[in-house]
Amino acid sequence: MFKLLSKIFFKFADLHFLRRKLLLTMVIKGPEDRVHIGEMCDLQDVILNTNSGHIFIGDHSFFGQGCMLLTGTHDLSLLNRERQQNHPREGRDIKIGRGVWISSGAIVCGNVSIGDNVVIAAGAVVTKDCLEPAIYGGIPARKLRNLLKTDADNRA
Repeated sequence: MFKLLSKIFFKFADLHFLRRKLLLTMVIKGPEDRVHIGEMCDLQDVILNTNSGHIFIGDHSFFGQGCMLLTGTHDLSLLNRERQQNHPREGRDIKIGRGVWISSGAIVCGNVSIGDNVVIAAGAVVTKDCLEPAIYGGIPARKLRNLLKTDADNRA
């Protein structure tokens, strides 16, 4: 009986480990050589779409679960299969600076740049540059609050 329970336990443990490992693995859709990741980054289960550009991620940047970096887009003036099959091959790069935190469920659409030490809130959709060190959130993402105090903040 012990052998049977032991086999079941270890088989379940292996499946649990495998499931967790698969859930926390990034996925690259498109050419892999277009992904450029800095040192000490944590990408969790990020989906990286490189069909229409490069993705650059600066050192010490990290992501929550379920984030997407999407360079691809489709031409709304086209219809049916033509819309599905035609998309730009270049020019929709995503550039993420150093020390950036992109929270769970956020979506970043190319062609954008995210500056150093920016925080993107959970569930935000980034469609424009977010360059100042601040918290950005919403759909579309907008600046919610500065992260670094300015002289005016110190006087208040």
